[in-house]
Amino acid sequence: MAVVVLVATMGVASASPTLPATSTGFDISFPQCGHPLPSSPGFGVVGVNDGSVFTTNNCLDNELSWAQGATNGNPAFYANTGDAGPAYAAAWPTSQQTPDVCAGANSVACSYDYGWNAARASFENAVIAEGDDGSANPTLAAIAAPWWLDVETGNAWETIEYGRTSADQTYDRTMLEGEVASFTNIGVTSLGIYSTSSQWQVITGDSGTAFSSIPVWIP
Repeated sequence: MAVVVLVATMGVASASPTLPATSTGFDISFPQCGHPLPSSPGFGVVGVNDGSVFTTNNCLDNELSWAQGATNGNPAFYANTGDAGPAYAAAWPTSQQTPDVCAGANSVACSYDYGWNAARASFENAVIAEGDDGSANPTLAAIAAPWWLDVETGNAWETIEYGRTSADQTYDRTMLEGEVASFTNIGVTSLGIYSTSSQWQVITGDSGTAFSSIPVWIP
Protein backbone atom coordinates (compact mmCIF):
# COMPACT_ATOMS: atom_id res chain seq x y z
CA MET A 1 0.00 0.00 0.00
CA ALA A 2 1.40 3.41 -0.93
CA VAL A 3 1.40 5.92 1.88
CA VAL A 4 2.18 9.59 2.18
CA VAL A 5 3.70 10.92 5.37
CA LEU A 6 0.72 12.23 7.31
CA VAL A 7 1.08 12.38 11.05
CA ALA A 8 -1.98 14.06 12.49
CA THR A 9 -4.26 14.02 15.46
CA MET A 10 -7.05 11.74 16.54
CA GLY A 11 -8.52 14.45 18.71
CA VAL A 12 -5.63 14.49 21.15
CA ALA A 13 -2.22 13.64 19.71
CA SER A 14 0.11 15.63 17.49
CA ALA A 15 3.59 15.36 16.02
CA SER A 16 5.70 16.66 13.16
CA PRO A 17 6.53 14.32 10.26
CA THR A 18 10.19 13.53 9.63
CA LEU A 19 9.82 13.85 5.86
CA PRO A 20 8.07 16.39 3.64
CA ALA A 21 4.40 15.67 2.99
CA THR A 22 5.31 15.02 -0.65
CA SER A 23 7.46 12.01 0.26
CA THR A 24 5.67 8.86 -0.82
CA GLY A 25 6.57 5.52 0.67
CA PHE A 26 5.08 2.09 1.07
CA ASP A 27 3.58 0.10 3.89
CA ILE A 28 4.41 -3.57 3.24
CA SER A 29 4.09 -6.77 5.21
CA PHE A 30 3.09 -10.43 4.85
CA PRO A 31 0.64 -9.84 1.93
CA GLN A 32 3.60 -8.75 -0.22
CA CYS A 33 5.59 -11.96 0.38
CA GLY A 34 6.68 -13.39 -2.96
CA HIS A 35 5.61 -10.32 -4.90
CA PRO A 36 7.77 -7.63 -6.53
CA LEU A 37 8.23 -4.65 -4.24
CA PRO A 38 7.92 -1.02 -5.39
CA SER A 39 11.01 0.59 -6.84
CA SER A 40 12.61 3.79 -5.54
CA PRO A 41 10.46 4.30 -2.42
CA GLY A 42 10.78 7.50 -0.43
CA PHE A 43 10.55 5.45 2.76
CA GLY A 44 9.41 2.05 3.94
CA VAL A 45 7.18 0.92 6.80
CA VAL A 46 7.48 -2.82 7.36
CA GLY A 47 5.04 -5.01 9.28
CA VAL A 48 6.69 -7.45 11.67
CA ASN A 49 3.67 -9.77 12.10
CA ASP A 50 1.73 -12.17 9.91
CA GLY A 51 -1.45 -10.16 10.36
CA SER A 52 -2.06 -10.71 14.07
CA VAL A 53 -0.26 -10.53 17.41
CA PHE A 54 2.28 -13.22 18.33
CA THR A 55 2.95 -14.11 14.68
CA THR A 56 5.89 -13.41 12.39
CA ASN A 57 6.04 -11.96 8.90
CA ASN A 58 8.06 -14.65 7.13
CA CYS A 59 9.40 -12.13 4.61
CA LEU A 60 10.43 -9.56 7.21
CA ASP A 61 14.18 -9.76 6.61
CA ASN A 62 13.81 -9.33 2.83
CA GLU A 63 11.29 -6.53 3.20
CA LEU A 64 13.46 -4.78 5.76
CA SER A 65 16.39 -4.93 3.36
CA TRP A 66 14.20 -3.35 0.66
CA ALA A 67 13.16 -0.56 3.04
CA GLN A 68 16.79 0.12 3.93
CA GLY A 69 17.38 0.95 0.27
CA ALA A 70 14.74 3.71 0.25
CA THR A 71 15.57 7.40 -0.08
CA ASN A 72 15.13 7.55 3.67
CA GLY A 73 17.13 4.47 4.59
CA ASN A 74 15.84 4.33 8.15
CA PRO A 75 12.82 2.02 7.95
CA ALA A 76 9.93 2.09 10.34
CA PHE A 77 8.24 -1.01 11.76
CA TYR A 78 4.61 -1.59 12.49
CA ALA A 79 3.10 -4.21 14.77
CA ASN A 80 -0.37 -5.69 14.52
CA THR A 81 -2.38 -5.33 17.71
CA GLY A 82 -5.42 -7.16 19.02
CA ASP A 83 -7.05 -8.42 22.19
CA ALA A 84 -9.11 -11.56 21.60
CA GLY A 85 -9.46 -12.27 25.31
CA PRO A 86 -8.92 -15.56 27.15
CA ALA A 87 -11.51 -17.49 25.16
CA TYR A 88 -9.78 -16.93 21.82
CA ALA A 89 -6.17 -15.91 22.48
CA ALA A 90 -3.77 -18.86 22.64
CA ALA A 91 -1.08 -16.65 24.16
CA TRP A 92 -3.33 -15.25 26.90
CA PRO A 93 -1.32 -15.03 30.15
CA THR A 94 -2.36 -17.43 32.91
CA SER A 95 0.30 -17.13 35.62
CA GLN A 96 2.15 -13.86 35.11
CA GLN A 97 3.51 -11.78 37.98
CA THR A 98 4.87 -8.74 36.16
CA PRO A 99 4.20 -6.05 35.12
CA ASP A 100 0.76 -6.94 36.53
CA VAL A 101 -0.32 -10.03 38.43
CA CYS A 102 -2.51 -12.11 36.10
CA ALA A 103 -3.99 -15.53 36.86
CA GLY A 104 -5.78 -15.87 33.53
CA ALA A 105 -9.03 -14.00 34.09
CA ASN A 106 -10.62 -11.68 31.59
CA SER A 107 -9.38 -8.63 33.43
CA VAL A 108 -7.58 -5.32 33.18
CA ALA A 109 -4.40 -6.87 34.63
CA CYS A 110 -4.32 -9.75 32.14
CA SER A 111 -5.16 -7.47 29.20
CA TYR A 112 -2.26 -5.23 30.17
CA ASP A 113 0.11 -8.19 30.40
CA TYR A 114 -1.14 -9.50 27.07
CA GLY A 115 -0.29 -6.20 25.41
CA TRP A 116 3.06 -6.10 27.20
CA ASN A 117 3.92 -9.58 25.94
CA ALA A 118 2.72 -8.84 22.40
CA ALA A 119 5.12 -5.91 22.17
CA ARG A 120 7.99 -8.15 23.28
CA ALA A 121 7.16 -10.72 20.61
CA SER A 122 6.88 -8.12 17.84
CA PHE A 123 10.10 -6.44 18.90
CA GLU A 124 11.96 -9.76 18.84
CA ASN A 125 10.79 -10.27 15.25
CA ALA A 126 12.45 -6.99 14.30
CA VAL A 127 15.66 -7.83 16.17
CA ILE A 128 15.99 -11.14 14.34
CA ALA A 129 15.40 -9.47 10.97
CA GLU A 130 17.97 -6.76 11.73
CA GLY A 131 20.48 -9.49 12.57
CA ASP A 132 19.68 -11.43 9.41
CA ASP A 133 20.29 -8.25 7.40
CA GLY A 134 23.72 -7.77 8.92
CA SER A 135 23.16 -5.12 11.57
CA ALA A 136 26.14 -4.80 13.92
CA ASN A 137 23.73 -4.37 16.84
CA PRO A 138 20.28 -5.69 15.93
CA THR A 139 18.71 -4.76 19.26
CA LEU A 140 19.84 -1.15 19.09
CA ALA A 141 18.76 -0.93 15.45
CA ALA A 142 15.26 -2.14 16.36
CA ILE A 143 15.11 0.30 19.29
CA ALA A 144 16.18 3.23 17.12
CA ALA A 145 13.55 2.58 14.44
CA PRO A 146 10.19 4.36 14.49
CA TRP A 147 7.38 2.01 15.51
CA TRP A 148 3.66 2.10 14.78
CA LEU A 149 0.88 0.10 16.41
CA ASP A 150 -1.70 -1.01 13.84
CA VAL A 151 -5.12 -0.68 15.50
CA GLU A 152 -7.78 -1.96 13.13
CA THR A 153 -11.16 -3.67 13.42
CA GLY A 154 -9.92 -6.36 11.03
CA ASN A 155 -8.01 -7.89 13.94
CA ALA A 156 -9.51 -9.78 16.88
CA TRP A 157 -10.71 -7.58 19.74
CA GLU A 158 -12.96 -8.23 22.71
CA THR A 159 -15.33 -5.54 21.50
CA ILE A 160 -15.73 -7.55 18.30
CA GLU A 161 -15.54 -11.11 19.65
CA TYR A 162 -17.52 -10.60 22.88
CA GLY A 163 -19.69 -7.56 22.28
CA ARG A 164 -19.24 -3.83 22.43
CA THR A 165 -19.57 -3.28 26.18
CA SER A 166 -17.72 -0.70 28.22
CA ALA A 167 -15.84 -3.53 29.99
CA ASP A 168 -14.65 -5.03 26.69
CA GLN A 169 -13.57 -1.61 25.43
CA THR A 170 -11.67 -1.06 28.67
CA TYR A 171 -9.85 -4.38 28.22
CA ASP A 172 -8.96 -3.54 24.62
CA ARG A 173 -7.76 -0.10 25.59
CA THR A 174 -5.71 -1.58 28.43
CA MET A 175 -4.08 -4.04 26.05
CA LEU A 176 -2.84 -1.10 24.01
CA GLU A 177 -1.63 0.66 27.16
CA GLY A 178 0.37 -2.45 28.03
CA GLU A 179 1.87 -2.58 24.57
CA VAL A 180 2.85 1.10 24.65
CA ALA A 181 4.39 0.65 28.09
CA SER A 182 6.32 -2.40 26.94
CA PHE A 183 7.83 -0.70 23.90
CA THR A 184 8.73 2.28 26.07
CA ASN A 185 10.35 -0.02 28.61
CA ILE A 186 12.38 -1.64 25.85
CA GLY A 187 13.72 1.80 24.94
CA VAL A 188 11.74 2.69 21.82
CA THR A 189 11.30 6.47 21.76
CA SER A 190 9.44 6.91 18.45
CA LEU A 191 6.10 5.17 18.86
CA GLY A 192 2.79 6.01 17.23
CA ILE A 193 -0.62 4.56 16.45
CA TYR A 194 -1.89 3.67 12.98
CA SER A 195 -5.67 3.83 12.94
CA THR A 196 -8.71 5.88 12.05
CA SER A 197 -11.00 7.67 14.47
CA SER A 198 -13.92 5.38 13.62
CA GLN A 199 -11.98 2.17 14.21
CA TRP A 200 -10.44 3.56 17.38
CA GLN A 201 -13.88 4.42 18.72
CA VAL A 202 -15.23 0.94 18.01
CA ILE A 203 -12.28 -0.82 19.65
CA THR A 204 -11.67 1.40 22.66
CA GLY A 205 -14.79 3.54 23.01
CA ASP A 206 -12.43 6.34 23.95
CA SER A 207 -11.42 9.73 22.60
CA GLY A 208 -7.78 8.79 23.10
CA THR A 209 -6.95 10.84 26.18
CA ALA A 210 -4.92 7.98 27.65
CA PHE A 211 -2.68 8.19 24.57
CA SER A 212 -2.45 11.96 24.28
CA SER A 213 1.34 11.99 23.88
CA ILE A 214 1.37 9.51 21.01
CA PRO A 215 1.25 10.62 17.34
CA VAL A 216 -1.35 9.08 15.06
CA TRP A 217 -0.64 8.06 11.50
CA ILE A 218 -3.85 8.46 9.50
CA PRO A 219 -3.70 6.52 6.21
